[in-house]
Amino acid sequence: MESKRSNSHVSHLPGTAYFTLIELLIVIAIIAILAAMLLPALNKAREKSKMTKCLSNLKQISAACIMYANDYKGILIKPQPRANYYWSNALADGAYLPASNVFVCPNQTYNPKFVNNSSTRYNTYGLNRDMERGTSKGSLEDAGGFYNNLFKIRRYAPSQTWMVGDSVRLKDIIVNYTPVRGCAILSWNNGAEGVPSLCHSGNRGGFGFVDGSARALGGNQMHDVYPAFQEWVLPGNVRVVSLN
Repeated sequence: MESKRSNSHVSHLPGTAYFTLIELLIVIAIIAILAAMLLPALNKAREKSKMTKCLSNLKQISAACIMYANDYKGILIKPQPRANYYWSNALADGAYLPASNVFVCPNQTYNPKFVNNSSTRYNTYGLNRDMERGTSKGSLEDAGGFYNNLFKIRRYAPSQTWMVGDSVRLKDIIVNYTPVRGCAILSWNNGAEGVPSLCHSGNRGGFGFVDGSARALGGNQMHDVYPAFQEWVLPGNVRVVSLN
């Protein structure tokens, strides 16, 4: 009689491995250390990218302003040509630049999207209202500025004569307004509606110049340009007033 063979078999599976609590805590600690090491580098790269984008915007705006002036016998538009209408509206309407965020600094927090209407007063860079540093009542107190002749200004170091840049509404700083808004009108002198905003990392601001170039400036360079700035704002809404 043939013996029966059992088809059944016993499989021996390896035991399931588990992390101990200590091992899990070690892994979490290593991940946290790596994240802490990488985060500053990521933040630095992000801030550098914003500064690069800002300077690209300002270079395009500077070129558009020069084209506009060339079309009008050297005369640059006022920061505010008429009520509720600003220089960025005019450049967009004249097709010198598209109606886009090219007019807006990447660090703008108040209404950070360009819309071609009166709101552009608070969501664009600031245009220099007094490149010739006039001393008349009109040039110093009229927020709309006056007509600057770029052909005349170019006789005075065009690479040092700033035309447009990061701007903040000084009145917001004075009354501690939240959020602080940008300003389409930018001036070199104290008491103006818009003053430079050094809103980028390293306390720097972006500026475009009469020669079409753009570069970042820090607080120690505010007197190296023309007209020299008398007041500016640092991150945290810190006002800096210079007596030079």
